[in-house]
Parts: sequence; structure tokens; C-alpha cells
Amino acid sequence: MSLTDKFHSPNLASAQSFDQASVWNRFRALVIFAAVVTIIAALAVIFAAVHPIISIWAALIIVGWLFIAGAAIASAN
Repeated sequence: MSLTDKFHSPNLASAQSFDQASVWNRFRALVIFAAVVTIIAALAVIFAAVHPIISIWAALIIVGWLFIAGAAIASAN
């Protein structure tokens, strides 16, 4: 046994292997975040353009879609 075998050295994060599922989950979360930011920005522009009724309807549609998507994810588990 050599002297270096006695010391524990933690693996660096860059040296760890990544599995495909965790990469896909992070990418999916990034895409969802980008879509939400884009939708919020679009609603802000619509509301600023003095169309509050259209932005309210769009917000209700988005909230409804998110509710259905969340229910689908919850029922899949």
C-alpha cells in the first residue's frame, strides 16, 4: 500500500459521470423556465399595450394549462 492510498480525495464535480436522465431533467427545467419567462414578458407587453382583458384571458389559459400539466405529472407517478 502506498502513502497516497491512505488519504481519501473526493471526486471533483467535473470528474463525475453524468447520467442521461439528470441531464435531460435539467434541460427540460431550463426549457420550461425559458418558456415561462417568455410568456410572462409577452403578458406584460400585452397589458402595457392597454389590452388588460386579453392579458387576463391569456393568464387564465396559461394557469389552466399549468394545472392540467401538473395533474398529468402527478397522476403519472
